[in-house]
Amino acid sequence: LDLDVYESPTAWPRAFFTDTVTTYQAPADFVRLTLNGDHRPFAAVQEKDLRLLPDSFRLLRRPMADRLSQPAYDYHLTNNTTSFTVSAAVPGVIVLSESYYPGDFEVKLNDEPTTYFRVNHAFKGIYVDHPGTYHVTFRYWPERLTLGLWLGAGGFVAGILALVADWSLRRRHLQAI
Repeated sequence: LDLDVYESPTAWPRAFFTDTVTTYQAPADFVRLTLNGDHRPFAAVQEKDLRLLPDSFRLLRRPMADRLSQPAYDYHLTNNTTSFTVSAAVPGVIVLSESYYPGDFEVKLNDEPTTYFRVNHAFKGIYVDHPGTYHVTFRYWPERLTLGLWLGAGGFVAGILALVADWSLRRRHLQAI
């Protein structure tokens, strides 16, 4: 009974670039922005998340009516990556409309590692501070997966060593008899 469903008369691209960012205080404010907007893609960051972004990011805060929005192109999707290209005429934000989860994605911008942040309350964004054509890749790699793989490999090696030690002890015991 607490689920609200909203329908949009237009569809936003899966990924896009925008030169303007707006802010909001609470999720209800974001919903109002979406419902009362012009139905074009936009980027919104919750006020509490601004402290995590560089100071230059604040320059993107201007009236949404004047925003530039450019859809991404050249998508390449696999089971754990989303890659695409965007053209940015000015500094701004690249938005990917896939679920945000902190620390569980590796992001590359033109083959260089970069960071991402929460945008539009549920999606991922990348700040770009100068114009250019950007190739973006988001790769799902859970934060603790590397540790889990190392622990699993260590356990496997320990198991092999235990089997070898057991075999060696049994062999010595049989030779002593």
